[in-house]
Amino acid sequence: MELLIAYLHSIARMSPALEAHLRNILQRMVFEKGTVILREGAICRHIFFIEVGLVQIYRMEDVIVTRWILEQKDIFISPRSFFRQIASEYTIIALENCICWSITRKQLEDVCRLFPEFLLHRAYITEEYYCRSEDRHDEMQLMPAVDKYAALAEKRENLLYCLPVGVLASYIGVGESTFYAARKEYHDRRRNKK
Repeated sequence: MELLIAYLHSIARMSPALEAHLRNILQRMVFEKGTVILREGAICRHIFFIEVGLVQIYRMEDVIVTRWILEQKDIFISPRSFFRQIASEYTIIALENCICWSITRKQLEDVCRLFPEFLLHRAYITEEYYCRSEDRHDEMQLMPAVDKYAALAEKRENLLYCLPVGVLASYIGVGESTFYAARKEYHDRRRNKK
């Protein structure tokens, strides 16, 4: 919980009363690798903060289409489902053993009503999530495959060593054979620069 409390204080200093309230209502949730945290069609009732682990948010089309891979210090939800309390279009799964902290939609509303100072935290988190979503779309949907791989290798290199190729390929929006070709081209370019 300390990691989450520190993160919230880094956004804006919380009053002792707000911090105490959050410590009282936050729920620790542990998910083993492979656990489905939210299934497509279910309603997302919690907002989660990852203390330890990795999660994948995806939906099924003809193939798995990965929306996000999130890790320590990230917050995750199925946004439309959580904010509108409607069926999720996405599945959320633990890619590693995870320790998360969560509150429900109602608890979030109550915190904002009881402690208006928390509206700043909520706005910051919402803005951050939205901007990261736009960045991800621009990076991963509009670039050639080798540039997508380069962005992954240079910004989130740790994922290359802990996730299967199928998940990584889905994350950058390419098939596995294209992923392998992009990886080869990326490493060839790097060798040629030396």
